[in-house]
Formats: sequence, C-alpha cells, structure tokens
Amino acid sequence: MSESTTSLGNGVEEFAEAASARIGEIRSELGDADRRARALVQEYPLVALAAAALGGYLLARLISRARE
Repeated sequence: MSESTTSLGNGVEEFAEAASARIGEIRSELGDADRRARALVQEYPLVALAAAALGGYLLARLISRARE
C-alpha cells in the first residue's frame, strides 16, 4: 500500500476508536439518566403521571396547530 492509503487507514481507525469510546460514554450516561428517572417515578408516581399527561397534552396541541 502507498503511504497515503496507510495514513488514511490509520485515520479511519483512530476515528472509529474515538467514536466507539464516545458511544460507550453516551450509553453509560443514558443508563444513569434512566436509573435517575426510574427512581424519581418510584418516589413521586403521581407527579410523574401528571407530568406525562401534561406533556402529552401540550404535544398534541402543538401537532394540531401545525396541521392548521
């Protein structure tokens, strides 16, 4: 292989390693957020239900206005 092809291959490998590491970090952060959200719902189930209902209502209003 030529030097430029080898250099390009190394760059792709470095990018893939960095992307894989970042994906692992994001997966870990999402897992932490999921655990916190579940704990919050278990601690305050009525507040969580009300927040979900309000969010659904507001989303439906936004969608219906976008259709007009």
